[in-house]
Amino acid sequence: MQARTRWWLTGIIVLVILAALGVFEPLKLRDRRDPATGEVVSPVREVGPFKLYRPHFGITLGLDLRGGSHLVLQAQRQAVYEFSAAELAQEMSEEERNDLYGELVGLLPTEAIGTGKRELQLVDDRIRVRTRLEEGVDVGEQAEKIKALLAERFPDVEIKVAKPEDFTSEHLASIERIIENRVNQYGVTEPIIQRQLPDRIIVELPGVKDPEAAKELIRQTAVLQLRHIPRKYAFGDEGRPEETEVAGEPVYTFRDPTGKEVPTEQVIDESPVIVTGKDLRPTSRVDSLAGQQTQVTFELQGDAIKRFEDFTRAHQNHYLAIVMDGKLISAPVIRATIRREGVIEGGFDRPGGLEEARDLSILLNAGALPFDLEYIESRTVSAQLGQDALLKSLKAGFWGFLAVLVFMALYYRLPGLLADVALVMYVILLLGAIKLVNQVLTLPGILAVILSIGMAVDANIIIFERLKEEIRTGKTMRSAVEAAFKRAWAAILDSNVCSIGTGFVLFYFGTGPIKGFAVALIIGVAVSLFTAVTVTRLFVNMAINTALARKVALFGVSPEEVGQV
Repeated sequence: MQARTRWWLTGIIVLVILAALGVFEPLKLRDRRDPATGEVVSPVREVGPFKLYRPHFGITLGLDLRGGSHLVLQAQRQAVYEFSAAELAQEMSEEERNDLYGELVGLLPTEAIGTGKRELQLVDDRIRVRTRLEEGVDVGEQAEKIKALLAERFPDVEIKVAKPEDFTSEHLASIERIIENRVNQYGVTEPIIQRQLPDRIIVELPGVKDPEAAKELIRQTAVLQLRHIPRKYAFGDEGRPEETEVAGEPVYTFRDPTGKEVPTEQVIDESPVIVTGKDLRPTSRVDSLAGQQTQVTFELQGDAIKRFEDFTRAHQNHYLAIVMDGKLISAPVIRATIRREGVIEGGFDRPGGLEEARDLSILLNAGALPFDLEYIESRTVSAQLGQDALLKSLKAGFWGFLAVLVFMALYYRLPGLLADVALVMYVILLLGAIKLVNQVLTLPGILAVILSIGMAVDANIIIFERLKEEIRTGKTMRSAVEAAFKRAWAAILDSNVCSIGTGFVLFYFGTGPIKGFAVALIIGVAVSLFTAVTVTRLFVNMAINTALARKVALFGVSPEEVGQV
């Protein structure tokens, strides 16, 4: 055997072994986790730094093979209304501004500006309202209604901005990124998250045990607000809100100066916003040390650092309302100046509280969604259905692959047997390439793998038919092999390039399963080019250097055709 042939053979064998190790994962340095349960699987044996496991199929399976949830979310349109009033430009004390804030909230009830989420801000002499835009609502008419309400307090109020906030590709990209961050931190293995223009996001969560919890986590807008509670409501024991527990959750009771109880929602509405979740860095964490209270730590960024520092320095012993999506989480007192890092406490030490703290940290790190989301489609594939689909697909693929091996061996004899060996290597290399690019294998993906096996065989058929023609012309075996591969190359390249081009078209224009099919097809065709031309050629060249090359019958040509009778 020539040195060059020996190096090629060694390289191919090493490549196949590495692919097999990557796909079936019998050796790992770290603990292996069951992708279905997330539990650590104990190794059979430890060999030095390696942990030896029983082989398993290590490629990530898609929703249709593993089970899970398929969700389609639609972003809801918003409208922005901005008004100006000269009175707001006048010097006002903090108490007056707090009172004004509460008064404006009363002037702008939810019914007046559409149902759904709403935000109200006071900026210099401007009043800005952002709200969900319901179908059929005219922005101009809605702005006039809000102006009429504001005119009761500000006779010279003017409309400066009244416009719908339409979706852009940047908005959808932002929503996709935020959802992906939340899902990844939630612990879902290989989620599929895709944009569907103009306003939809498709989310597939393979193997999710609690789809309702995942849905709630994905949809939450995670609007964190730190609001300044007006002093008139900070009554109770030692001049602070009364805190009790109901069903294990903290409940705060606020009273006005006369001692009358005030609804918590009213207190939140009348408490001006100091900083929001947009002012946070994605570094939130859960601190749960033995003997200490569980808390969520957050860190401010940008202008909010100075703004919050100035506020906390000037408002010692005042109270903050830490509000998440309109729900009061905690009402801590400001004991010292807070410069950059703060904590959220309260209710996390009860049963299930640690999980709530973890979800809260995920939401803070993932950011706030720029639009409200609504589920318009939700379906769940059971794990049993996915397992049945996988077994049927593997069974069909096995019998099809076996039929191809038998056909090649019977019809093309020695070259067919060599092609069978190359084909087995091809399947291992193909699975290794799929694992390498971290491709999720779905039912369409398995179809693409089976189809690419047929295409790999097709290349061998072209080569072997050309080889028989060259042998019949009377050429030596070595010359016939060289000519067969050289002349078959153009046809093989043309067909495979067309297939790869089709795969790219499907990937660009397709969604979901179509993209999975396209990726598997592109990888399969590319690997088949390597095995059909390089691996098979190497084996055939090795065979013609033996006594087998003198028996043309082993190459599918009768001795009479070449005058060997």
